[in-house]
Amino acid sequence: MKPAKLAIWLLGYALAAPGQPWAQEVRALSESNIQAVNVTPDGTSFVILHPGDHNGDGSVRLCLTPGRSDCDYISDELTPQQTLAVKLPFKGQIIMPHEITYIYPSDLDPANIPGSMDEATNIYLKNDTSNPDAPRYRGLNNGQKHFSDYLEFEVDHVNKRTIIYWDITQDEGLLGDAINIDFQSASDWHISFAMSGFPYFDHRRRTEPSNFTFSISSEQAAGLPHYYTPTLEQIEIVY
Repeated sequence: MKPAKLAIWLLGYALAAPGQPWAQEVRALSESNIQAVNVTPDGTSFVILHPGDHNGDGSVRLCLTPGRSDCDYISDELTPQQTLAVKLPFKGQIIMPHEITYIYPSDLDPANIPGSMDEATNIYLKNDTSNPDAPRYRGLNNGQKHFSDYLEFEVDHVNKRTIIYWDITQDEGLLGDAINIDFQSASDWHISFAMSGFPYFDHRRRTEPSNFTFSISSEQAAGLPHYYTPTLEQIEIVY
């Protein structure tokens, strides 16, 4: 891996001192016009490049038709079922104070999800809750690769931290079709990581890794038993 160029605002305070391999190999996300670096009370830091407010109007907006001028993203394609496709790019990184040994795959059979977890690793978009027949959330699924296939992570064993990063192009960021999308208000979404490792909140001296889930969410109260849910920007999906 090539040495990374560290941006001034990069999450340097969460990394090892400059000159150490961890600091040299971390992937700096230095593009402009992104959401600010977010830091949680436990020291977890994350930054989201996509989706983001790239036209500076205060909203993250996906347009399903190309007629508007206030779109951050345009997805004017059809699914194989001839319905409007909801496609977004997803790019970001998160640095957490946990030593991760394994990230469970997104296509894990629900019957095989460990009992301490309530959902698989994935990006989830909330459906219109006024439709009782619709699933509450839809996950990223482009039919070829799963979210976990895009994840890469590196562990800093000295400082007991892990960095996870992902980069999904809009063409591959399919969240289904426009059916059951709430066009009257912005949509909530979250990213969940179902993991195994040595989390900071487990102070017992374990010799074996434990299972836990970590999420970042746009919902103030995600209603999920996850540790720390910092706020993402909601996504407006419009015609």
